[in-house]
Amino acid sequence: MALAMDYPTGYAGTADPAAGGGQNPELAPLPELRDDLQLFPGPPAYDGASTWTVYDPVRGRYFRLGREAFEMLARWQAGSPAAVAAAVIRDTTVETTPSDVLEMVRFLRANCLVRVDNPQGIQGLMHQVNASKRAW
Repeated sequence: MALAMDYPTGYAGTADPAAGGGQNPELAPLPELRDDLQLFPGPPAYDGASTWTVYDPVRGRYFRLGREAFEMLARWQAGSPAAVAAAVIRDTTVETTPSDVLEMVRFLRANCLVRVDNPQGIQGLMHQVNASKRAW
């Protein structure tokens, strides 16, 4: 199942809450998740806890998520790290903070799982590509 179909994928903001940008990063708009990502139930963790797997079809990569990350993504449409954390706490037994959501933003950005539609984002992607090239 696609993230966009069953788990809201979020707010179309372009600000990077993890970068600060002069405003309170806990209140900054969240980046929009890519529409092509797919979310599947994953195998149980070693302790029996549920997991989920995000599949990135563009890069052919899989990412395993625990419950806290899943609950954050399921409420991404709340729009800001503070709002996502509040929604997770309100709707579940998971205790999360805006700082946890900001860490999730960093993870999503580092793994190219958010939409990039501005010059800064494109420049960041180019930097990642250049950094990943090996000098033989």
